[in-house]
Amino acid sequence: TKEIYGVIPYIAPEIFIREKYTTVSDIYSFGMIMWEMTTGQKPFYDRNHDEYLILDILN
Repeated sequence: TKEIYGVIPYIAPEIFIREKYTTVSDIYSFGMIMWEMTTGQKPFYDRNHDEYLILDILN
């Protein structure tokens, strides 16, 4: 399928540009979970989770 499922801050950038899902993608997502656990804040907590956030992540 061509749909992406998940929560934007936890999805690895390469997934947004339709690259293959790899172990590196898992490491990125795990890193975002660790960020939340160590800081007590969700990644990009102060942003709308929309297409503009995706564009900023890709830059």
